[in-house]
Amino acid sequence: MSLKEIRIQRNWSQDELALLSGLSVRTIQRIERNHKAGLESLKSLAAVFNIEVAELREELKVVNINEENEEVFANNIIRFYAISAALIFMLIFPLMSALQDPSNWGPFMVMCFSWMLIIGVLAWQTFGSSWRNIIISWHQKR
Repeated sequence: MSLKEIRIQRNWSQDELALLSGLSVRTIQRIERNHKAGLESLKSLAAVFNIEVAELREELKVVNINEENEEVFANNIIRFYAISAALIFMLIFPLMSALQDPSNWGPFMVMCFSWMLIIGVLAWQTFGSSWRNIIISWHQKR
C-alpha cells in the first residue's frame, strides 16, 4: 500500500497529513509520487499512522541522504586523483623534451599552466560546497 492509499483510507488531505506529521505539503507530494523518502520523514509518517517504520519502509523508497552523498563524494575524489595522476604522469615526456632542448620550455610551461587549470576546475567540482557538508556530517557522526 502506498502513502497516498494509507492517507486516503484515513480520509486525510495532504495538508492534514503535513500538519499532523510536521512535514511540508511539498514533501508529502514528493513521497506520494514515489520519490525517495528520508528516514526522518519516514519516522514522522509512521508515528502519525501509528504503524512500524519497517512497514512504511517496505512500501516507500527510503534513502539515507548522507550515505548517498558520501558515496558520490568518494567517487568524485577517486576521479579527481585519477585524472590528476594521469595529467602529472603525462608531463614526464614533455619535461624530458624540455630538458634536452631549451626551446621546448615555452610549450612545456603552457602545458603545465593549462593542466593546472584543469586540475583546479576538477578540485573545485570535487571539493566545492559538498566538501563542507560532507565534513560537517562526518564530524557530527563522531
